[in-house]
Amino acid sequence: MKPESLSATALHVSELCLSRYQTEHLRKIPRSGIHRAASIGSTVHLALERFVDAACIKKTTDWSDEDFLRTCGEVAYHETFHSADTTTEDFKECWGLVQRWYGRTDLSNTHVLSVEEKRNFLVPTSIGKIPFNYIWDRCDQLDDHVYEVVDYKTSRWNVGVNDLETKLQARAYALACRIEHPDAEKIWVTFDMLRHTSVGLEFTRDDAVAFWAQLKRTAQKIVDTPDDDVPETLNPECRWCAKLARCKEVRKNHMLGGIHSLTLDEMARAKYEIDNQLKALEVLSEQLEEQLSLEAERRDEFEMELDGLKVGFSVPSRRRANHPAIAAILGPDLSREMGRFTLGQLDDLLESGRLSYDQVRQVKAQITQYHLDPKIKIKAPAPLTET
Repeated sequence: MKPESLSATALHVSELCLSRYQTEHLRKIPRSGIHRAASIGSTVHLALERFVDAACIKKTTDWSDEDFLRTCGEVAYHETFHSADTTTEDFKECWGLVQRWYGRTDLSNTHVLSVEEKRNFLVPTSIGKIPFNYIWDRCDQLDDHVYEVVDYKTSRWNVGVNDLETKLQARAYALACRIEHPDAEKIWVTFDMLRHTSVGLEFTRDDAVAFWAQLKRTAQKIVDTPDDDVPETLNPECRWCAKLARCKEVRKNHMLGGIHSLTLDEMARAKYEIDNQLKALEVLSEQLEEQLSLEAERRDEFEMELDGLKVGFSVPSRRRANHPAIAAILGPDLSREMGRFTLGQLDDLLESGRLSYDQVRQVKAQITQYHLDPKIKIKAPAPLTET
């Protein structure tokens, strides 16, 4: 395959299914319908872009000009929804998100470098360099050699810091920012979750190197795939694929009664029933374990062979330290040095030679052991092997 360009969205799709990537990003076959949520997102993005551009870059209005912000919202809504009616629920939702963002944001003293500009950098492959396109919503310079890329998100689903570490889009933005600003010592990528709050993460130079290598591998994998032999791969996002109706893998899954044979109603019903069955099975498992434990206790055995199965029991134990008493034994100076000491730290201290014989004896007396409930493990006996 020979892509004219790449993007974070395209790479995400290619990693899920190369056939879907070919269909949607090379053959440009669109998915049916435009979701209302996408139109809400487009409206809000457009309104914020124009307001920040005027207030922070071109300086044609003040940050405090809420009338201009309202105008940006109304014009963006008209262009996206093709309606001037500001009494609709759609406009109220769009305007509510814009107001929420404005109420918790102040860029009046922020050095905003750019808003919503399509840019690219080149990715080398065996057929030449391919542009990687990206559009970030805003790029700010926070300090000398410190930059932040901000992306507005209108999703109802929130995102955490751990999500940013693995999100392809965030990693791509960090790499692009480092390419644009080679003087950068720190680069932050922030997803401004407009229905929630902002979440940001610093991406290091090592992160950029790792993503650059991944990007080149993925691009080369696409290039190495023949146009007439593109594999179809089942994945959690098959339902939204443009070629869903003619995908052989989905049909095969459907014919064999796989998950893609279910309607959404059937999925909901199956999930409900399975969750209830799991709860019932969990209770039954606990009851069976209790009965087997009672029998093992009656026999005074930790191992039994029942119906060809080896049934074994163990009684896990834990240690507990009496921190106040130990602090009194160690004295204030050593206690401050230790902090809230862990059992591992106490073990090291007891062997360090820093304590007197009496202190060692007293500290050990404040570390007690307690037992948890017996744990059962059932396994088949090991198969006989020929000698």
